[in-house]
Amino acid sequence: MTLSDDDVHNANLKVSAPNVPSINGALKARGMRAHWSLNVKVAGSGSGTIAFGTLPLVIYPGGTTFLTPNGQALASPFTATADPGSTFTGWSGSAPCSGTGTCAPFTGADNADLTLQANFSK
Repeated sequence: MTLSDDDVHNANLKVSAPNVPSINGALKARGMRAHWSLNVKVAGSGSGTIAFGTLPLVIYPGGTTFLTPNGQALASPFTATADPGSTFTGWSGSAPCSGTGTCAPFTGADNADLTLQANFSK
């Protein structure tokens, strides 16, 4: 079993073999977080879309989270495009992106939780 987070996991075990009585038991294990996360959000009075590489993202009300193994970079850049009548005003958050251009792939610190927010205005 591979545990890639720091939560406690519980499992019920049953061990059996021919000519041996079955044994039931419980296993409790704590994982070790082995990823960094990026939560992508949209904010502001305007509207728009965010693409990850060539794929448009669905951004949920609380944001959309990417989990990336420690030591690895995101595979693609993020691009924000304003809807008609809106303007993309720039990136904010704890991710290393700024300005109104493409947010290039980057590597987060091991076990870090980062945010990337696309800001749109009307």
